[in-house]
Amino acid sequence: MSVDIGGNWFPTEALVDTGCQYCLFGPSVAKVIGIKDISDTSESQALHGVGGSGIQNKAYFHKVNINIYRDTSHFDKKNTWKYETKVGFLEEEAIMPAILGMYGFFDRFNFKSNLWENYFELDYIAEASS
Repeated sequence: MSVDIGGNWFPTEALVDTGCQYCLFGPSVAKVIGIKDISDTSESQALHGVGGSGIQNKAYFHKVNINIYRDTSHFDKKNTWKYETKVGFLEEEAIMPAILGMYGFFDRFNFKSNLWENYFELDYIAEASS
């Protein structure tokens, strides 16, 4: 996948997390794509861990373009599903530079997984109002 704003493109791996409500990116990703101050937004959210155990991080939401590769053997921007959505940029780095969650990812795709054969499939379904 990649994320971009105004032509500043950042390809990265992402953790696909069905338990995460939002798409979240580390502050280092924000800098690469040109967001100088992640807190310069009207929308933020304190984030809680598993079971709601205390505030663990804070996300500041910005609109970005997400590019999901249709075929991981061809990493080319022409070979992506591209859409604009709102994502949270974290105050503190997370375990991955990108976490794809329910709003901004799963609300855009049909998702099928096969744990026994170690793969998953995506089908782009619609424009969501993220």
